[in-house]
Amino acid sequence: MVKLLAVLATLPLVAFAVPAPYPSVLHPETHTVALDEVNRRMIAFDREGRKLGIYSADADMPRRRGAQCFPMDNAEIKDIPGLQHLRDVANSKWGDHKRREVVNDSDFPDRPMNVCADDAGAILVYDGTPSCTEVKNEAQGTLEGGKVWLQNQVGTSMSSESTVTRSSAWGVGVKVTTGFKFPGIVDLGFEYSGTAEFTNTQGTSTTLTQDKTTLQRIEQPVDEGMTDCKLILTTKTCSITGNASLNMVATGFFWFEYEDKRAPINGDKDDKHYKWGMVIENELPDIKDRSTIVNFKTSGDIHSDGKFSSVDCTKGVSLTGGS
Repeated sequence: MVKLLAVLATLPLVAFAVPAPYPSVLHPETHTVALDEVNRRMIAFDREGRKLGIYSADADMPRRRGAQCFPMDNAEIKDIPGLQHLRDVANSKWGDHKRREVVNDSDFPDRPMNVCADDAGAILVYDGTPSCTEVKNEAQGTLEGGKVWLQNQVGTSMSSESTVTRSSAWGVGVKVTTGFKFPGIVDLGFEYSGTAEFTNTQGTSTTLTQDKTTLQRIEQPVDEGMTDCKLILTTKTCSITGNASLNMVATGFFWFEYEDKRAPINGDKDDKHYKWGMVIENELPDIKDRSTIVNFKTSGDIHSDGKFSSVDCTKGVSLTGGS
C-alpha cells in the first residue's frame, strides 16, 4: 500500500474541464427553437432556419415582466389573429403532420406565453369639445407693504371613471395594471397620465384621480391707502367624455408538439425533435397580429383652481390682473 501511494504521488495531476453551462437568454433574432429533451437543451434558429446556437432548456427571450402580464391559456390560442400564419410557417418548416398547438407547456411551467398590456397604454379620444363652467370667488387678502396677498391652492386636478365596454378575449376576469393617458386640451392647459388597475370583464369600472394643485402665495400690488382688499380667483371645471382602447399583446413561445420526431424540411435530416417552437414576437412583429383589444368608455371632471382674475378693495378701486 505504501508503494502504491508513493507511485500515485509521482503521477502528474490531470485537470478535467467542467463544461460551461448553456446560455439562458436566447439570441434576440431567434424565430424558431427545437427542444432537445434528452440533453435538456434548446437549439435556436433565425428566420431563414440558420442555427444561432445551443441554449439551456430553460432559456427564454429577454422580455419584460410585471403585474400587467398574465399567462395565456391553451384554450385561448384560437383568438391569436396571426394563428394561421404560425401554422403556415410550421407546415413549411416541419411539415403538416399530427401535432398539438401549445402555449402553456408542462415542461416549462414558469415560462408560459404571456399576455401583457401594451406599453402605450389606453389613450383617450375625446367626444367633441369639453363642457366647461367658470366660477369667480372672492378671497380675503392681507395688506402688506403696498401689496395684497394670500395663500391658495393653485393648479389642476382630475377624477375619471373608465368602464370596460369590450373585454379582451384573453384573461377574462383577470386584473391588469396599465397606463391611462389624457392628451392635452388646449383650453385647459391640461394633460395627464396615470396608472390604474382594471378587471378584464365587460361592464366593470376603474377610477383614476390626480391632484396637481399646490399651495402658493398669490400677491398683487395695490394703490397706497387701500384697505380691506380681496383677490378675485377663478375656478374652471370641465367635463370630458371619450373612448380608449388598449392592446393586450402576446409574447413568448408558441409550441408545435408532434406525435413523431420531425426534422426541418430544409435542414439537417438527422436533427429530429418532438417539440418545435416559435418566438411569437419575432415571427409576428406587428402587434395587431398577436393582440386582442380592451375598449373603455371614459368620463371625468377636470378642475383648474386659483387662477388670479383681479383685486377689489373697499374704496371701489378694481385693478384688472393677468393670467
